Amino acid sequence: MSAITHIDSIRVDLTNRCNARCGFCPYHGTNGTVTKLLRMQNESHTQLELEDFKSIVGELVRANQFPRFKFSGRGEATIHPYFEKIVELIAKNGMTVRLITNGINLGRFIKLLHENKVSTLISIHGPEEIHDKTVGVRGAYQKATAAICTLKKMGADVSIATVITPELLARAPSFTNEWTTRGVEVRIQHDHSAWRLRTFLAEEIQEFVSETAATEQVTFLPNLNNALIDTYYACNTSLVLAPHECERVLNEVDLCSDGALYACRSAPFGNIRDNGIMSLISGVSRKMFLEKILNETKSADGLNAVLCDRCCYQSSILTKA
Repeated sequence: MSAITHIDSIRVDLTNRCNARCGFCPYHGTNGTVTKLLRMQNESHTQLELEDFKSIVGELVRANQFPRFKFSGRGEATIHPYFEKIVELIAKNGMTVRLITNGINLGRFIKLLHENKVSTLISIHGPEEIHDKTVGVRGAYQKATAAICTLKKMGADVSIATVITPELLARAPSFTNEWTTRGVEVRIQHDHSAWRLRTFLAEEIQEFVSETAATEQVTFLPNLNNALIDTYYACNTSLVLAPHECERVLNEVDLCSDGALYACRSAPFGNIRDNGIMSLISGVSRKMFLEKILNETKSADGLNAVLCDRCCYQSSILTKA
């Protein structure tokens, strides 16, 4: 397989710091400390710098590449000191930004998001008391919802994401209806680490999904039928449920806050501060990783759990029974 040099999307961790303490987060958890994925191990603070983005954007333009930058992952992008300048730099060079945020800081950037046509996905995990408790920040709901309403009135592309938790489940239908009647799209995610939710009854979740799935402006990720919901919440791993096709790695890379470039749970292809982003995208390490992934998706056992990070959360790929 020849090296694949075209990229549609770059998922970026601007920083590995966060200003929330979501209990279901695999990175920060309830105490707010930065941890490595699925390990309670402290990690030093790192962040990408404005100069990094000047180099990245310059390389991409010279290579005639205009991917979407998707700010998400381990940290909260809006607390980065150069968030505004980075967004403006990307937009000025003909690229788009997708911001996934807890919304706590968003009120400061309404004009920025609107003027630069940023697509914004804001995490709201239930009514006010449930949301604030879930994210561990008093007043978080009021700040986030105010930003949503303002952006919606301005005609901006804004939607909300919520994770199914035991606290939300009983009130989930009315919560979802509240936002869809306002014309706001809702993305409902099953918890990334379903094995932690033994208190959940699959029947309750199935009922909620059945009641809500047909509603316009509501999307479930992963999009599971009743049989797969049973499997999902009985799973003892945070990784894949079963063999499934994988397309995300072909056109998206992940940029870590320390400059490392990788895809899903691969070893780093290298660091953009040492090699430049285009040389890593077209390099041998990425080529070998893609060959391995594509071969595994065609095998009877499917993807190796060591390499797969349930990218159905990013690309809407359906898990197959």
